[in-house]
Amino acid sequence: MAQPYSVMTSPQCSLRRRGATHALVRWAIGAIAAAVLLVTSGCVYFAKRTPPGFCTQDLGAPIRNFCVVEPLVLWEGERPTPADARWLLEHGVASVVSLQLDDRATFRAIALPSDLQRSVQYFRVRGFSALQLLSRARIDDRVALFIAIVRQAPKPIYVHCRAGVDRTVVLAAAYRVLVQGFDREEVIAEIARFHSPWFSVESRYLRSFTPARRSMILRAASAWEQRIRASAEIHCLHGRCDFGPVSDAD
Repeated sequence: MAQPYSVMTSPQCSLRRRGATHALVRWAIGAIAAAVLLVTSGCVYFAKRTPPGFCTQDLGAPIRNFCVVEPLVLWEGERPTPADARWLLEHGVASVVSLQLDDRATFRAIALPSDLQRSVQYFRVRGFSALQLLSRARIDDRVALFIAIVRQAPKPIYVHCRAGVDRTVVLAAAYRVLVQGFDREEVIAEIARFHSPWFSVESRYLRSFTPARRSMILRAASAWEQRIRASAEIHCLHGRCDFGPVSDAD
């Protein structure tokens, strides 16, 4: 006689239960790792100023962790506040690359001079959370995409994550080594000044750039160039900014 509330015990059900259990374990490990990193990170994510010696070209920007990676081409820093975003617009930023984060509310909150008009390409790069720094394949893919964006997007470009420390720094550092040809150890010494808990991961990744891996990532970047398109366009007019579809006009 069947029980009124039977439990499936088929192999398929067991596999599903095991899969769900493994997913829960992975989530728990990720959450614990994130908590440990936050606790052990000191003030790197909360410091009010850029670490001394990290950047020699900051344009006097009020943005924390701001640095000129390549003059007239690439800037990096933390997620901008409305005041920071206004500074970027007033200083001619032409593209913004946001790692994971949605910046619409920030730019819509800006009050600009009524005669200042800007059109800025906006790229929101998804699939690159902080924990994905643990995956070399994932970083390779995001680095290749980022290089493709830098090649194609209007300049100067501002790239940011939440604090402008780990994901932003590793992309900018990879760009300096792979594209600009800077020495790996020199770049590693600069990012060490953040005292980030991810530093060992980041430095190990940068040291992995053999000539063969450099060629592989740059080939992937060339492939990305055929597919990238801005997520939106920021239009600033009559003292306000809003997001709209990307113009097809070149």
